[in-house]
Amino acid sequence: MLSWKPRSGKRQRVVGRVGSRDKASTGANSPGLDDSARSESSRSEVQDLFPGNRTDGVRVLHTPDNAVVDIVFLHGLTGSADKTFLHVESHTYWPVHLLTKDITDARILTFGYDANVVNFFDSAGQNTLQSHALDLIGDLADKRDTQSSATRKIFFIAHSLGGLVVKQAMALSKSESQQHLKSIQEHTAGIVFLGTPHRGSDLAALANAVNAIVKATGKNTNADIMQVLKRDSQLLASVEKFFGNWVNESRARIELACFCEELGVRQVGMVVTRESASIPDWPSLSIHANHMDMTKFASSEDLGYQRILGQLKRWIRPLRAQQGQYVPSSAGN
Repeated sequence: MLSWKPRSGKRQRVVGRVGSRDKASTGANSPGLDDSARSESSRSEVQDLFPGNRTDGVRVLHTPDNAVVDIVFLHGLTGSADKTFLHVESHTYWPVHLLTKDITDARILTFGYDANVVNFFDSAGQNTLQSHALDLIGDLADKRDTQSSATRKIFFIAHSLGGLVVKQAMALSKSESQQHLKSIQEHTAGIVFLGTPHRGSDLAALANAVNAIVKATGKNTNADIMQVLKRDSQLLASVEKFFGNWVNESRARIELACFCEELGVRQVGMVVTRESASIPDWPSLSIHANHMDMTKFASSEDLGYQRILGQLKRWIRPLRAQQGQYVPSSAGN
């Protein structure tokens, strides 16, 4: 484990080599660097966060000394942990470059998985919704095996069908007999859905959303997807039913926020409609981007980032109060 000096100036622990001390002291947002130098610095930091380009499983990217919450990022179909939340032009990886400055007491993690669209929905295959959800709770439990982290609250930020992985993970966690796995849903306190379709019980609507998501990436769908969706429609419906019941049972301790895209994708149109991306009785906000770009922010001035940050700040305040922390305004209070 190595240390680096983030742009806020406070020393933190990060898994992975995020650059030498000299590089850190002249980070991507530091004064005196031109735009190209800042961009190159950020790109180097992102590469160092995922050594060897390994993005699979749960990976810890940032660990402050006073963490009160784990924030776990999930990509969607055809995405990846290192690319989905990366703004290409500026090389800003906002979970680390922005969020660690605005919420200094959050541990940042990612979960990467095989995002092949056919495998994802095929219960007969290996890399499925079910297996990804099992991997998520298992890997996350392994990262929470210390006294200080075992009972720490969890926020998930999930893009697109990554939200279905989180929903299924909550179902599997609740049914587990082993406490370290069961505790994942017990300590989940908030979920941010970014363009996640919440109509799993409506096969036609889900199929249309999946078709649009795949087309938006420039790939062609095929008959296998529809066959798998039809075969596993009961599973998808049960995931939605469980999640609705779980949220109602957990309403006193859980927060949800849904974000929808405002822009369509060229030659595809709107990928996930506002109606599909919303959950009744929970906040539904918009991000002025298309489905693929709604997870990418160049700076903290981006309105989409500010809206997500606003939800996270509201959710984290009671967690700080429970620990009796005094948090100055500069720490994102």
